[in-house]
Amino acid sequence: MNEQELLTNELLQFVGLAQMEVIPGQPVQNLQTALALVAKARDAGVQLLALPELCLSGYMIGDLWEEQSFVNDCVQAGHDLVQASQDMVLVFGNVALEPGAVGEDGRPRRYNAAWLAQNRTLVRNPWTGFDFIPKTLLPNYREFEESRHFYDLRRLALERGVNLYDLCGEHSVSIAGHAVKLGVILCEDGWGEDYGVHLVKHMASRNADLVLNLSASPYTRGKDDKRNRVFSKLASDYRTPIGYVNCIGSQNNGKTFFGFDGCSTLYNARGEIAAGAKPWCEQILTTSTTLKPSANQAAERVDTISPWASAKTELVPADVHTLVEVITRYLARARISRVVIGVSGGVDSAVSAALFTHICGPQNVLLASMPSAFNSATTKNLAHDLAQNLGCFFVEVPIGESMDLTKRQIDGLEAQSFAGNASITLSLSAFHLENVQARDRSSRILSALASAFGGVFTCNANKAEATVGYSTLYGDHGGFLAPLADLWKNEVYALGSYLNRDVFKREVIPVGIFSIKPSAELSTAQNPEQGGGDPILYAYHDRLFHAWQQAWRRSGPEEILTWYSQGILEAKLDLPRPISDWFPTAHEFIADLERWWNLFKGMGVVKRVQAPPIVALSRRAFGYDYRESIMAPYFSRNYFRIKAELLSR
Repeated sequence: MNEQELLTNELLQFVGLAQMEVIPGQPVQNLQTALALVAKARDAGVQLLALPELCLSGYMIGDLWEEQSFVNDCVQAGHDLVQASQDMVLVFGNVALEPGAVGEDGRPRRYNAAWLAQNRTLVRNPWTGFDFIPKTLLPNYREFEESRHFYDLRRLALERGVNLYDLCGEHSVSIAGHAVKLGVILCEDGWGEDYGVHLVKHMASRNADLVLNLSASPYTRGKDDKRNRVFSKLASDYRTPIGYVNCIGSQNNGKTFFGFDGCSTLYNARGEIAAGAKPWCEQILTTSTTLKPSANQAAERVDTISPWASAKTELVPADVHTLVEVITRYLARARISRVVIGVSGGVDSAVSAALFTHICGPQNVLLASMPSAFNSATTKNLAHDLAQNLGCFFVEVPIGESMDLTKRQIDGLEAQSFAGNASITLSLSAFHLENVQARDRSSRILSALASAFGGVFTCNANKAEATVGYSTLYGDHGGFLAPLADLWKNEVYALGSYLNRDVFKREVIPVGIFSIKPSAELSTAQNPEQGGGDPILYAYHDRLFHAWQQAWRRSGPEEILTWYSQGILEAKLDLPRPISDWFPTAHEFIADLERWWNLFKGMGVVKRVQAPPIVALSRRAFGYDYRESIMAPYFSRNYFRIKAELLSR
């Protein structure tokens, strides 16, 4: 066997991918984790070990990048890690500084970079002259904003007046006594088609024997399956093995929590998966690993059993796993062990209760029923049955007396102006009293119960409610976390049935909770026993709001009204039945459309910027994954033209 055949057929057996948990903002702790993995890899005979992108600093750390002492510590931790590369090749992601240079913000120039070391010495980058390999493509969409903090290879090429490809290529190292040409890229660099930058192709053209992709890639439903397709094709097209190494853990940008699921993978030169790491597990992945990632994970849908939800659901088992892992890490990092949940007898609070019971144990969960005169016997009984099934602590705290006190104190109260002799008389309408109920439950009772129980309380809002602000500020809008706020109502139902069937393996969420009509029960008109319920028609509005907020090519009122006028709205939104079942006339349809759009772009934004953080599962979660500003709603000119035509028929 000649040397080239050895590299083609046997190189991967010497490669290890260190899938490690990265704690954001803790370079010393992450260094200790990395050193332990290096020692483990050496004992296993690994001669080339790759660790994830920014594995010492963490990926989502905000403007901590502007604190030079922190950056200096990360750089020093990198040099400490280099010293562990005796008798092996070590590649890892870390921040790097270009001495004497400043970035576009006027601060010392930082790079998101790969460090390559062998025998305790950094391998000099022959293409840039640096001791590191800069990242080329800095994503600036969804939650990503790397160009805010880092310089990149494209800007460096422009600055030097050279072609981008003149600054990147293979790096020569020695593995098992053989010279190896190693290509190293970072995360987004492997997805360059949309940028018109083809780094894997470039490195393959220079006869790279292996390309390593160091990543910090947050979980998004379906992303792992797509990455397998993309990277398998790259490896196959260019006959070059690819190693993808990702971190695990939870990181956040202040408003949105993201899970990093790992799923590190080795692809051989035929594009086949040679080895795949188990999600959410810290491990050294080598070709001896037997586990192979599922190529059909995105198709493994979780069924829903509610008549109030759309037949279409996007929830997959990996979503549930991510949700549990992220919440578990958040609680541990914040040193929270006990949780209080207000339970109404509805599905959102029931799913939250089952989820936190699974994570924390029933001894650390307190469920609180807070009925008023408007709560039905059915929902009160369902809340009780839920707590009994889960084995949690349970209290019932009626709010009628406190509501009456508030009404007596405020209704009819005269307020005198100090600017003159004017006065006004304050009054609380029936609508105002609905908000009083919600605020009394959360701001008063749940917060007090959380203090007494030694824990925190949750916000149980789903994504449809978050979209249009169907919640009360300082009431049910409050909480330490909104775990369901990236799940549409139909997905909440699916999660509930999954928890019963696959997690608890028994009916902990009573079947009546799935069948009762969703209702806030804040007035007699909302009594579910008498056909009352929420104004959101979830089977329709889930899909409408999805088109506005989550679809990659988002639609607004103009597109929705165009599809309606053309008779194709049902197909475009994948509705379970004709739109006329909900809105018999164009007038009713347009009134509903404008009502919710005005809330989505109006008061809904005001509420979202004050909302608790959420856990991201989709590819467009609220928070910093969906940037928005407090502005007036906008309708296009063409919208008004189509509207006039429809109403004139």
